[in-house]
Amino acid sequence: MEAGENVRLVNESDFAEVEHTVTDEDYESVALAEVKSPTFGFTEPSWRTDLCLVVEGTKLYVAKNILSLASPVFDAMFQSDFKEKSSDELELPGKKLKDVLEFLRCIYPNTYTQINRDNARIILPLLEEYQNLQLKPRCEVVILETVTEETSTNDLLQLLNEACLYDLKALRARCIFLISSRPCDALDENYCKSFPSASALNEIFVNVYTSMKKKLVELEEVAEENALFKQYISSEIRNGKKDLKLDPAQKWDDKTIVIIDVIPEGTKESKGVYTNIWVVPLKINIQNNGGRLYIKVENISENTIICDISVLCIQVNRQPRGKNNVVVQSGSFNSFLQHALFEILGTHSIEQVGKGYIFNGKIGVIAQVFMSKPNK
Repeated sequence: MEAGENVRLVNESDFAEVEHTVTDEDYESVALAEVKSPTFGFTEPSWRTDLCLVVEGTKLYVAKNILSLASPVFDAMFQSDFKEKSSDELELPGKKLKDVLEFLRCIYPNTYTQINRDNARIILPLLEEYQNLQLKPRCEVVILETVTEETSTNDLLQLLNEACLYDLKALRARCIFLISSRPCDALDENYCKSFPSASALNEIFVNVYTSMKKKLVELEEVAEENALFKQYISSEIRNGKKDLKLDPAQKWDDKTIVIIDVIPEGTKESKGVYTNIWVVPLKINIQNNGGRLYIKVENISENTIICDISVLCIQVNRQPRGKNNVVVQSGSFNSFLQHALFEILGTHSIEQVGKGYIFNGKIGVIAQVFMSKPNK
């Protein structure tokens, strides 16, 4: 499976985009919710009630007009030709009494029961069944507040199932993002306990695959850099440092960088690397200028600096006994020019694979860059 094939990857920015569907009003409603004792019970009939709900053998007395306002399902039921229209008793088989009571307390205007972390997941199935779309975003808000990096993988999978079942997009995106970052053994251990939907599982697998592929590329790059350093350390080219002839009257700072890249075409530059010397941000890359290769050291800060620069550049020969190319050059940054070019080799000298400078289509360069303390 290739990343991006039939599935759009979920990451943190995707979660941020989806989360806007939960409005600021929903957050304010939850944050400002005042939990009070209910002023309306459901166990005794009164002149306000005209319907009795029977749940687990217990009778709950309610008003049809309130149920109709809160639920399109109840509204259609009471207006249809079904028996519920004229009946004063309605049995709700398969429902739990405590769940129905919590649902009623949340939809009734005078019970003052607010959606919170304890009841949000309890009433979600009933909100979905009776199509109360007003309270679902509030449930999603309070559930999202409980989902953090510390949430267990098993809990995340259960929440993901509920998010898919009740179409909670922000919660779904957040769960997929967090699950995708978990170790594979944690995922293997918990999938059998709470198996996600096929589409969500596919997104998780694509995210994990893409992340692993990225890490593999990074490891390969590190391995290649280590190989270059090994050749550098084991060869005599490190002795070239004494040829730099750095002015002892100046203070010097230096960084050693590795560039592994294809030879840039025309006047293009390689992607290069970024580093800091004397807290000055620098970009160092390879530039192709008229068939000659240069190491380019560029000040990318907004400040103009004046300083001397010296470079010990090693173009590594990848053959076991091949001869490395070593160049020692000096330059400077001045008030007119904030980059310096140091020529290494012509492309004609290295383009042939047999010469040993190209490996897997790339050249490898180690540059030790020395900079005198700049004057701003």
